[in-house]
Amino acid sequence: MPDKKGRQTPQEAAWIDHMARTGDPVYAASKAGYAAPYTSAGQLQKRPEIMADVRARMLRVATANGVAILERLVEITLAPTSKASDAIAAAKVLLPLAMGTDAERKAPHEMSGDELQRAIDQLRREASERAHKIEVIDGTATISEGPAPSAATTNVLFD
Repeated sequence: MPDKKGRQTPQEAAWIDHMARTGDPVYAASKAGYAAPYTSAGQLQKRPEIMADVRARMLRVATANGVAILERLVEITLAPTSKASDAIAAAKVLLPLAMGTDAERKAPHEMSGDELQRAIDQLRREASERAHKIEVIDGTATISEGPAPSAATTNVLFD
């Protein structure tokens, strides 16, 4: 029950903290010192302002944990004393984040026709930026350091 000015009690604040960390309302009520944890947990969950505070606290905990996890993965990857297998496993998690390939990108089977076309166009642009012009002179292939051929030229050469 909030105090007379509508503020949270220390017991409610403790419940919010434990609830955000564990997700278990009865356990949180027990740890917060409520005499009847089952009843108190149910009552607290029915209060929108309390649950909003739980969600906000969960977000803060998740953000802090996420940063700590990323920092630890970087440590494992860079530490000379790390086992190769541990460094590789950490790098597999970090590399997609560093390269910008995040979970927001749809898989091809989830894309509409327009989205597929845009993805194909983007991949062609990236491929042409990375490609080198190959010239054959007197039967010897040489790679030019100049600009890559345009997508139209590439299609003519390789289709």
